[in-house]
Amino acid sequence: MKGLMHKQVYDDAFRLASIRTRLLLIMLVLMFMSLGLFTAISYYFSDKALTKSVNSNAAAIGADYANRTYGFLNGLTVYIKDVAANPHIVHPENKNQIVEALDDSLQRNHHFSGMNYIDLEGNMIRADGSTAYIGNREYYKKVLQTKKVVISEPILSRESGRKSLAISAPIMYKGQLRAVIQGTMPLDSLMKFVNKIKFMDTGYGFIVNQSGVIIAHKLHPEMNGKINLLQEQTAMGKKISEMDTRLITLLKTGLKSDKPVHGIYDSKHGAIFTVFTPLDLPGGTRWLVAVSAPEKEVTGPISSLNKVLLLTAFGCILMGALIVLLISKRFARPEEKYFKAFKNVADAIGIINLGNERIIEVNDAFYKILGYEHNEIVGKTSRELNLWDDRQRKTIYEALRREKSVYGVECFWYTKNRDRRTGMLSADAIKIGDDFYAVFIWHDVTVQKQSELKLKQAYDAMEQKVEERTQELFAANQELTAMNEEMTAINEELAQSNDNLHEENHIRQQTEDKLLLREKQYRATTNLLIRSTNDNEQLTATIMSNAIQLVAAESGFIGSYIKDGQSFVIHYGMGKYKKLMAQEIIVEEGPLKTLYNEGRVIHDRDRWHYNGQQSNNDTKFANMIFVPLKQNQAVKGLLVAAWNDKYEIPLEDIEVLQQFAD
Repeated sequence: MKGLMHKQVYDDAFRLASIRTRLLLIMLVLMFMSLGLFTAISYYFSDKALTKSVNSNAAAIGADYANRTYGFLNGLTVYIKDVAANPHIVHPENKNQIVEALDDSLQRNHHFSGMNYIDLEGNMIRADGSTAYIGNREYYKKVLQTKKVVISEPILSRESGRKSLAISAPIMYKGQLRAVIQGTMPLDSLMKFVNKIKFMDTGYGFIVNQSGVIIAHKLHPEMNGKINLLQEQTAMGKKISEMDTRLITLLKTGLKSDKPVHGIYDSKHGAIFTVFTPLDLPGGTRWLVAVSAPEKEVTGPISSLNKVLLLTAFGCILMGALIVLLISKRFARPEEKYFKAFKNVADAIGIINLGNERIIEVNDAFYKILGYEHNEIVGKTSRELNLWDDRQRKTIYEALRREKSVYGVECFWYTKNRDRRTGMLSADAIKIGDDFYAVFIWHDVTVQKQSELKLKQAYDAMEQKVEERTQELFAANQELTAMNEEMTAINEELAQSNDNLHEENHIRQQTEDKLLLREKQYRATTNLLIRSTNDNEQLTATIMSNAIQLVAAESGFIGSYIKDGQSFVIHYGMGKYKKLMAQEIIVEEGPLKTLYNEGRVIHDRDRWHYNGQQSNNDTKFANMIFVPLKQNQAVKGLLVAAWNDKYEIPLEDIEVLQQFAD
């Protein structure tokens, strides 16, 4: 510009009126066109996306509750089939057995208000024992014809007095139809599903069967089983005079389609948006689960978005006009002020002739960043300076000639020293006279890119270290787990071995005790056998001594009864009973008399006295064993061993004393 353009051309090109008029007209037209196009495209795609989202949401809600309803009815159908397979239903012995089976089935499932048995003649037996004839009912005829489960149209239940559905199943035996089992379910049971349907703010749900009858309605439960959307005359005796034919068409389409269908129809409350989701039930029955909401709620987000887009576009146009006005005023300032601002910008700014690609003017930042002098730049082309690659240069120039502007294009420029710098280029093409010029701004981001690269490398290195450390910790954890499992297994083996050892020692000790006892018995018996029997007193002493020694008693005695058991004489005594030897003891109530009369071994813990001969010191001998000495089954005497009161007498000691007595 400065020094290379003729002064008259410069004055003609940058006149105040020319610049302001051109900028205002061009920028305003471009903004109107671009923002208008943007608004139209945004409206189209947003409307399409929101509509699809609403439809998908309604369809998903309908599918969810259709699946819940199917699961509920399928469970009831399976239950009816189980009742039909009950042996008391398949092979009943009498009517009472059928009634009991029906009543039991009804009590076990609270969803049914009635349970009935129907023979092949149409005669029905209820769970309360009452009977009726329903041979003319369509659902009964359909079960006989198809031999499959059938769900009826809404009927008035005699048991509950409410609108209900009859779920009927055939009773089969060896491929032959024997009867029909039928359960009655009130329509109110389905209300728990439609009451939970939530769509938009005031949306609601309802269920319609394949005949058009409303099965369950959230807002109008009084319509359940009474309104048929496909008939002009309803079960309530009213005409649907204001019914929009679009609802009927939508309902018929939903009954024929395997996918959810949606549409809009008019009602007295305004336009209603509805999605019908098909629900195929056992027996070939089809229901529709409907999700509805006022159209104004459904399209509310779309309308709000359109308003926002229009207001945003208007604001942008107004703001753009103000900006253009300010820019035009700024360009209309004197040349000195323009170049002062032009040269002091930190980014590289310049003007290039698009015809010959020569540089007209650049600011000081351009020289500072790329390291050139003024006379090395002005009048030269970027190709002569090798400022950037030919391929990238051609792409940018072609874009400027074709599009008249480029914004935020990342490109590489080379300095005078051939160092590559990265920057973001934006440029606009303007026409001055017959020539086109490009005003560009190049923002150097080399340092930023280098920092981003270093940050990415550091982040990748950190990620790698974290991954390595994680693998090490995982390996260590696996090793510790294996060691812990091994130690646990060893401890379990040691515990098992210890238990086995304790058990083996216990068995060995028992065996040793038994052997020791047998050895004692053998020695005692042998000692008795080899003794001379001429000395009765010595034999008695030997028997008593050996017996007391074997059972570890503290005292004892051997004696005989005289005077037909009225008195008793101790022939040999040990311990405290030694002083009673040869004394006659009167037999009174107690163990001496009991043993004489009964002739059995007596274990007595009560203290007893011999004619008052025992002193107070003798009272500690309270735990005693009395063993009878018999001759020809008659009790002639006894053998006694005594311990203190704390001693527990083992059974083996009693056996030893019995052997000595024998």
